[in-house]
Amino acid sequence: MLRYLLIFMLLNSYSFAQEIEWNADRPLEWKDFKKKDIAKNNVVAWTHSGIKTQYKCYNNNFTFSISCTFDPMLSWTNTLNNDYILAHEQLHFDISEVVKRRINYDIKNIKNPCANIKNIKKIINNHISELKILQKLYDNESNHSMNREGQEKWQLNVKNWLKALDSY
Repeated sequence: MLRYLLIFMLLNSYSFAQEIEWNADRPLEWKDFKKKDIAKNNVVAWTHSGIKTQYKCYNNNFTFSISCTFDPMLSWTNTLNNDYILAHEQLHFDISEVVKRRINYDIKNIKNPCANIKNIKKIINNHISELKILQKLYDNESNHSMNREGQEKWQLNVKNWLKALDSY
């Protein structure tokens, strides 16, 4: 039993070690897209990014951590030479970072968070729903990057959102 638990823990840590945390100085590269079984449709790339949160209260001391990550093992591409498509995929990751910062902003502004755990859960869930909506809206309005005007609009919006939430 202990041997199986150790194997599970090693596999779990291997999976987490592969994730890339969002960093303005470390944009995505095509070599980061490692998933091999690529979907057979008109989509040329897929970015798997998300938000991880952890919080607890102990003796009325609230601790909170949040990160925005890209999972190379769940992200794929069938093109390696198109910087325009890579910029589109990067913006998906950037949108996740925007929502991460919005969550962080809302949580940091809760007075007495240990007394408001239900509110914290609600804030996180609402923002995760917002993230899903934003990702779909981005693809719809940019037509998966094929609408250059829509793509440029989103690039400007996301840049402004990141700047406005820079300290979060």
